[in-house]
Parts: sequence; structure tokens; C-alpha cells
Amino acid sequence: SCVLLIENIEKMVIKRNGLINWIIARRLLSIKRMKLNDCYFTDTCLIKISENLTNLQDLNLYGCDSITDIGIIMMSEKLVGLNKLNLFFCKITDTSLIKISENLTNLQDLNLSSCDNITDIGVVKISESLVGLNKLNLSYCNITDTSLIKISENLTNLQDLNLISCGT
Repeated sequence: SCVLLIENIEKMVIKRNGLINWIIARRLLSIKRMKLNDCYFTDTCLIKISENLTNLQDLNLYGCDSITDIGIIMMSEKLVGLNKLNLFFCKITDTSLIKISENLTNLQDLNLSSCDNITDIGVVKISESLVGLNKLNLSYCNITDTSLIKISENLTNLQDLNLISCGT
């Protein structure tokens, strides 16, 4: 039946905000991958998702530029099983990266492209704590050689590093 199919969803792509309350109301806990590309999601919405969909392993917030440190900090405390996180063009700072490095220790794939408010401070913390990363995207970020040195020293499992147009 339709209900059984809905309960077994593992991947969901959302392009409009209206579905979030529907998802949460039905507690679709089987969802493991969620793409929220280019949606106007607030921190409040991200917190709701994080509190209710704790089995998420892959969260894509590509282009969700209304997400800030507040939402990312709360998300990182709830979704500790994440192994893939895309924060492309989110308005986050080093504060988010520090909390991500403390809480999301299972991350293997992290996209920080175009997060132009992050600096070496956050990237160094990521490189020291998330040693299991095998993919890291820092394109269009304002980092220096300090980050690159720490990445080369600490992220020995890294297989894919994107540094297009990074640097100040």
C-alpha cells in the first residue's frame, strides 16, 4: 500500500518548504538521505528536521543561504550519524565548523564550498578532528596555507580535495 511505500523511503528530495511539516508529522524515521537544495529553510526548520529525523546519514543543504550557525550547531548535536554533509553557500562561520568537528565524527564527505565566512580556524579544527574524511570541498573559501598544511598533516584518508579559487 501507499503507506508502506512511504514508510520505507530512504531518500527524499525537497524543493518546497511545505513538505517538511508533513514529513515530521508522520515521523518518517527511515529517511536516510535528504536534499533540501536551494530552499528557503530557516534554522528553526533545520532544528525540527534534526530533532525528528535522527537516522539521517546524508544531508544536503546546497544553496540554503538562510541557514546560520544556530541551525548547524543544533543539527550537529542531533544528527551524530551523518556521514555526508553539504553546506554549499550556507552563511556559517568557524563556530559551526568547531561544533561539526566535535559532534559529527563519522563524517566522510563535507562540502563547504562558497561558505565565505569560514577561515583557517574552523578548517584547522575540522582537519584535526574529522580524520575519517575522504572528501572535502573548500572551493571559494577564504583559507590560507595554514589550512592546507593541517589538511595534509591530518587528513591522511582524504581522496578528493577541491580547492578551486580558495584563498584570500
